[in-house]
Amino acid sequence: RMKNIHHVPVVKFPGKMQFVIITKSSETELNHMRDLLSVKICALASPNLGTVTVYNMFNNPVFQPQIYEVKGGFKKVYQGLIDGDCRAAVLRDNMYYNLTREEKAQVKVVARSKPVPEQTITISDRLASKKKFITDKMISSSGLAASKNLLHRFGRDAKQFETTNEDDYKDLDSLLTGVVWGW
Repeated sequence: RMKNIHHVPVVKFPGKMQFVIITKSSETELNHMRDLLSVKICALASPNLGTVTVYNMFNNPVFQPQIYEVKGGFKKVYQGLIDGDCRAAVLRDNMYYNLTREEKAQVKVVARSKPVPEQTITISDRLASKKKFITDKMISSSGLAASKNLLHRFGRDAKQFETTNEDDYKDLDSLLTGVVWGW
């Protein structure tokens, strides 16, 4: 949105988003990203950011893993790996960190994506002159009260939004540029 329709970031949910590619800990052939070429990886359907990030980690479309689409969220993606539907899986890092000790013992991390800003609310460039006003309202106590359900649903019970820095979004459009399924 920022590149193509000139949106301006206003606020974002706290933290960063990062993804991990995991495999079973018993998998001896998959230890590095290069070992994932042509390997079936359980992931959510594109354009899920985790899946898009994996495509972006492999800059040559001829040398990429095979994405096995799983429906139902990252828990189902993890379960697809455990059930043997694929040899690796893409998870949000916080999903991986929240696995139980027993679940973590079953897997190992093969690769990590670069962190990107958490989900962000943007406005049209037509409203750019009002960015400070909108940001201030969204982080005010009344704005936070009005967005309580939004924070709960998408911010994993975050208590407030964070302000944004446009430099944090620089070059993120590369995640969608040149992708074979189109944008």
